[in-house]
Amino acid sequence: MSIWFPEYVRHLEIEKDQDREIVTANRTLAHRRFGGLLEDRRFERVRFVDVTFEDALLSRCIFEECTFKDCFFRRVRSSKTFFIRSTFKRVDFESTDLYAFRFIDCAFANSSFRNTVEDGCGLDLDLTTDLSDVFTENLIAQAAIIPGSIVSSYILDKFGRVKTMGEQQVSLSE
Repeated sequence: MSIWFPEYVRHLEIEKDQDREIVTANRTLAHRRFGGLLEDRRFERVRFVDVTFEDALLSRCIFEECTFKDCFFRRVRSSKTFFIRSTFKRVDFESTDLYAFRFIDCAFANSSFRNTVEDGCGLDLDLTTDLSDVFTENLIAQAAIIPGSIVSSYILDKFGRVKTMGEQQVSLSE
């Protein structure tokens, strides 16, 4: 139970995130500006024309088979965000943390990366994680250990520590 329960909680959180995900497909977005938090978004076959992502946090966003033309990414931070089989034409990336591993099978034409860290951290931390969620998951994991501790304490108290440890040694040596 101590292993199963936290994994089940994580599975429920993934399902909740998928339910919150907003999908945009087969559209053209032109002359727009995205700023602030862009969270739980999935863009499929979307054309971005003259779109600016500025002072934005992209959290758990997937851009799949998208086309970016004459776009700007300025001061963009990302967390669990990926571009899959997307095309970038005349796109300017400035002061972003969009590392190479975020671009999967993407094509670039006349695009530039400026003031961007070349090699990022291999850990993809969720920048929008609430610390109370981390505390709650840790508390649940620790609480799952309590029944086993109670049972082992009862056995040790009932039969005695030396006798229990001796029987364990004998059973392990067989």
